[in-house]
Amino acid sequence: MHILFLSTWSPYPPDNGSKIRANYLLRSLTKAHHVTLVAFDPDSKTEPETHENVTMYPVYADPFRYVQLPQLIKYLSPVPLVFWRIREMQSTLAHLPDIGKWDAIVAVQAMVGRYTLRFSQIPRILDVDTSLTCQLRERYQRQMTRLN
Repeated sequence: MHILFLSTWSPYPPDNGSKIRANYLLRSLTKAHHVTLVAFDPDSKTEPETHENVTMYPVYADPFRYVQLPQLIKYLSPVPLVFWRIREMQSTLAHLPDIGKWDAIVAVQAMVGRYTLRFSQIPRILDVDTSLTCQLRERYQRQMTRLN
């Protein structure tokens, strides 16, 4: 299979929890599949590269750059700032040479999950870490308690 793998963080080097998680998932997938990796990598200036069944396309943008905006904008935004679209990611995805050849898409973290929506004809998998899942569950429970 040919898999498009979107990640909030470049898994290279695997030097924090999110990168380690993405790295292990990527290594498992490449044992039997070819993977096109598109990942935010704001600190690196590497060119697209291929190794170990992975063709990597770095996105040179900070996915959290909007988090520093003034509090009023955060308050008025209908969606959390980390989910605002990043132009550089959209551009990279639009210009990938492999478009149309993927059998599945894996998005690591909810932040990059939104970019899979443009590929509605391809099966999509969202990998959300348990920490975020627990936070969302707690928020839901608090809201339900207030409504009762």
